[in-house]
Amino acid sequence: MIPNLLINISGDPKSGKTHIGLTFPDPILVYSFDLRGAELLLSKKEFKDKQIEIRRYMPPIVESLTPDKESPVFWEEIRKNYKKDIESGKYKSVLLDPATMLWEIIRNAWVVENERQRLLRRDYGVPNARMTYMLTSPLISGMNVVSINYLRDVYIDDKATGEKEIDGFKRTEGLADFVLFARMVTVGAGKDRRNIVKTRVEKCRFDRDLNGMELEDTTYSELLTLLGVE
Repeated sequence: MIPNLLINISGDPKSGKTHIGLTFPDPILVYSFDLRGAELLLSKKEFKDKQIEIRRYMPPIVESLTPDKESPVFWEEIRKNYKKDIESGKYKSVLLDPATMLWEIIRNAWVVENERQRLLRRDYGVPNARMTYMLTSPLISGMNVVSINYLRDVYIDDKATGEKEIDGFKRTEGLADFVLFARMVTVGAGKDRRNIVKTRVEKCRFDRDLNGMELEDTTYSELLTLLGVE
């Protein structure tokens, strides 16, 4: 039996994260929170025959750290449409692209709803539940979920450690079946010069022996092969 997967792909911008997500089974639904996201990949030959539908939700551009007053309305629109889409039975895979931005939308909505200036540690219960719903509810419907996240620098006492962590919902990696880290690498020279996406398996729920493995231009099919699924 082919399992439906929840995977998290982290990496720097333009490192091939969305490309990996679009190799998942179609019909694919993309919840896009990026000015320039999956749309730019639809003309690629490997995706031109796939059924890919994109829902674009662009957060309002503000000039301060104060969340927009319409944040709760914006979040509720996303939540209602997502629930409808997930329960429709039309799709096999959903991409949250990037989930980094979705997490910010969820947090901002809560801040405005509760007339706060910012979230305190004790306030994260509801935002955590909302983001967990976005990540896990499609699994119940038999769908694959691809959560795409940016990275941010790790600081201790205001000093950069040189390490990076997920810029988003920290529980994602605990929920995911695969935790992947993608980076773009240039190989060859002259006419043979080309860019490839190297993806490291940080964690795999099903087989810890896969942890640390590096893949080249990986796809959904290769991930299944690693799990021993034909």
